[in-house]
Amino acid sequence: MTAFGIHTWSGTATSKWPWFTVAVFAVLSVVLAIVLHPIYLLLLAAAALINVAFTKITVTADLEGLHTAFGPWGWPTKRISLDDMESANSINLRPMQWGGWGYRWLPRRGWATVIRKGDAIVVYRKNGKQYAVTVDDAPYGASVLQSLISTRPPS
Repeated sequence: MTAFGIHTWSGTATSKWPWFTVAVFAVLSVVLAIVLHPIYLLLLAAAALINVAFTKITVTADLEGLHTAFGPWGWPTKRISLDDMESANSINLRPMQWGGWGYRWLPRRGWATVIRKGDAIVVYRKNGKQYAVTVDDAPYGASVLQSLISTRPPS
């Protein structure tokens, strides 16, 4: 957790499970490449990149809104503008409530970035949807975000 001042907060969350998935895909890809065709080695590269993105996330709450950066490279990213938010709070997120681990979508609920169970920031958007992201020190991050929402000028 990093507090840059009253208007900025940043937190991270890490997970080890994606590395297990990378290892499984690596073995499977090598076997398929030997038995069937070398093109299956491309599966390893694709699976590795996708899964490495879920080994770490960095979440920032600031005057622009909520920003989630994935993986060690900080890419891809997800940003929700402060102007699109009704409110924010923290919850104890259980992955199966949001459809499991990873970048999840539930039609009536919204989106979630779930790399572990536990503390999460939930943003309630003006369009009625939610965005949840698991992150260390989520209660503090959510309180910073809510204070930014509460103090923005009326639209």
